[in-house]
Amino acid sequence: MTNTTRVPRVSILLGDDSISREAARGRVLESIYAAHDDVSSFLFDPSAESLPAYLSRFVTVSLFAETRVFQVRHTEQLNEKDIAELDSYLEQEVPESYLIIEADAYKKTSAVGKRIGALVKKAKKLGEKDPGALDVHEFSRPRDWEIADWVVRNAPYLSGRTIQKPAAEHLVDLVGPDLGALYSELQKLDLLLPSRDQIDTASIDRITGSTRTMEPYELAQAVGAKDLSKALEVVDALFSTSFYAPLCISAMFRHFWALFRIRKFAQSFPEDMRAFQNAVRSRNRSVQSEIGVRIGVAAGLMKSSQGNRVYPVIIKSGIVGQAKSYKEEHIKQIIRWLYQFDLESKTGKLEVTKQTVQLLCCRIVRVDEFQKGGF
Repeated sequence: MTNTTRVPRVSILLGDDSISREAARGRVLESIYAAHDDVSSFLFDPSAESLPAYLSRFVTVSLFAETRVFQVRHTEQLNEKDIAELDSYLEQEVPESYLIIEADAYKKTSAVGKRIGALVKKAKKLGEKDPGALDVHEFSRPRDWEIADWVVRNAPYLSGRTIQKPAAEHLVDLVGPDLGALYSELQKLDLLLPSRDQIDTASIDRITGSTRTMEPYELAQAVGAKDLSKALEVVDALFSTSFYAPLCISAMFRHFWALFRIRKFAQSFPEDMRAFQNAVRSRNRSVQSEIGVRIGVAAGLMKSSQGNRVYPVIIKSGIVGQAKSYKEEHIKQIIRWLYQFDLESKTGKLEVTKQTVQLLCCRIVRVDEFQKGGF
């Protein structure tokens, strides 16, 4: 029995967010399979046949009266002639035949990019004339500060579960901004959680946090943020695997050296620093990016060409606020402590244990409560 619900005969899926694009393709295929009983799918293989030969099968009515789905992926890798050929088939309405066209990221100013742009423009115009016949969906990879929203929006499609913004932000903090890794983690959460449970912070801590390996930079971030409980948690995790003191001390040194340089930047350019902090509060992305790059370069955390790293490195990390929370003399004292710990651990004067590292973290976080001096 055939479902009478209309499915677009042509679906165009574009963009460098491959996870969302593949999920959308899955939904299109599901709707076709739900609407028809007998469905066959044909994926274009450029190594086996030419695109014109492949498309000629699309317009040929099936002898067996089956529903057919033709899929052309990686359109950005086709030549101009093939894309023009594909364009000519947008108006071909063949009974029980569907066409899915996909393209990853492409340079819009290139000859091929312009051809794809023309194809998309034509498809949108045809879709306006016959609503529901042609669909165009664009999936751009979210910017770093938009990734939590991406998780909230896509979790129902990728895992069949919902997640609220705070929990999504927590997941991104733990896993990082890689969309593939986040997709994998959402699938794992869906697999291990009871049915119909929403993904919350507690479940993320229990499932994602318990299996994740801590890194030295996380210890540096925790002590920099004066979060002693987090720092001790990271120390526990590091010692539970294979703690290597030089890496951890080096990470903390680099972190506090960056804090020191940020303070120096603020002293030299107070107006810029005030403008940056106002931009963060008002979420003025352009000002954040412009001044954030300068702060990052001054701190030795990024290059002038890495403007796309301002959000994770400068804004999300809260490193400017950390620099403000430590007095200059306190940072100097911390650097002396780190140097002394490194020297004494390497010369055998100090045994590196969980307790000695915990004490170091405690001294750093509460530097204003300790007198200057060595161990």
